[in-house]
Amino acid sequence: MVTFRRRLLFGLILGCLVLFAWLKLVDFRDMLRDFGSITVWFIIPGIVVYILSFVLKALRWQVILSPIRHVRFSMLFKTYISGTYINLLSPVKFGELAMCYLLKRSTSIPMSRSVPTVLVDRGFSLATTLLACLFLPFIAFSLHPFLRWIIVCAVAIFLILIVVLLVEREKQKDILKRIVKIFFFLPVFWQQKAYEVLENFLEIAKLIGKQRKILLPVLVFSIGINVAEGMAFYYFDRSLCVTNAMIYPVDCILGVLLVNMLYLVPTPPAGIGTTEWFYSIVFVFGFGIKAGDLSGVIVLWHVLASALIIILGLYSLVSLGARFFLLPDMSAWNRIGAEEKT
Repeated sequence: MVTFRRRLLFGLILGCLVLFAWLKLVDFRDMLRDFGSITVWFIIPGIVVYILSFVLKALRWQVILSPIRHVRFSMLFKTYISGTYINLLSPVKFGELAMCYLLKRSTSIPMSRSVPTVLVDRGFSLATTLLACLFLPFIAFSLHPFLRWIIVCAVAIFLILIVVLLVEREKQKDILKRIVKIFFFLPVFWQQKAYEVLENFLEIAKLIGKQRKILLPVLVFSIGINVAEGMAFYYFDRSLCVTNAMIYPVDCILGVLLVNMLYLVPTPPAGIGTTEWFYSIVFVFGFGIKAGDLSGVIVLWHVLASALIIILGLYSLVSLGARFFLLPDMSAWNRIGAEEKT
C-alpha cells in the first residue's frame, strides 16, 4: 500500500510539473476567455460520438471472444469501461487484467483464455494506427519534419516485424535484439521495455492470425473506433469556435490516431500533463496549428473525456458488483492474484 501511495504521489507530482511546463506555452487568460464562448450544441454530439467509440470497442471485443463463448454486449461494455477507468486512475496500469478478472466473475471464462483476447483487442488498436501511418507521409497537409520522421520509423519497424513473423522463432529473438539496438541512446531499462513491446507484438500478431474469420469485422470496428474518437475531438473543437486554422474532420481523425500511438509511453494518473503535451506535439508541432488556438480544445477534451470515463466506470463497477475496484489500488491488484492462485 505504501509503494502504491508513493507511486500515486510521484505520478501526480510529475503530471503537475509536466502540465505546468505546458501552460508556459499558452496564454491562460485567453484560454479562459475562450471557454466563455463555448457552444453546448457541439459538445452534445461530441459526447455521444465519444461514448459510441466505447460501444464499438465492446462490440470488437465481443467478436474476438466469440470463438470462446458468446457474451452479452451490456456486460462486456461495463467490463471494458471499467478497465479503462482503472487504467485512467491507477499508477499501476492493470485495467486489462481487471477486465479479464471481471469477465471471469460474470461468465466463468478463465483468465488464461480471456487474456489473449484482450491482447488481440489491443493489437488491432495498434495495427490500425500503424496502417494509417503508412498513408500519412503522402497526405497533402503539412506535417512537421520531425513528426514525419517518427511516423516513417514507426512504419518501418512495423513492416520489419511483419517480415520477422515469417522467419523461425529462434531467429526472431536475434532480429528483435538487433532492432532494439536502434535505441542505443536510451537507458538499458527502456531498451528492455522496447524489446518486451516488440516481442508482445509478435505474439499478438500470431494470435490474430489464428482467428482469420473474425479479421474483417474486427478491422471494421477498429476503423469505426478511430473515426468516432476523431470526430469527438472535432466536435469539441467546434464547440469553442476559436480555431483560426480550420481543423477538418480528417485532420482530427488522423491526429487522434497519432496521439493514441504516443500513449504507448507511460503516463501519470488521469494523463495529467501528458495528454496536453501529446495533443500539442501532434496538432501544434505536427500540423502547424497555433498553440493558443488549440489549448482550450485540448483542455476541454481532456476534462470531458476523463469525466465520462470516471462516471461510466463508477456506474459499471457498481453494476458489476466490483466496488473494491472503485479505488484501484494495490489491494485490488492483490485480490486478483489471490483468487487466481486459489
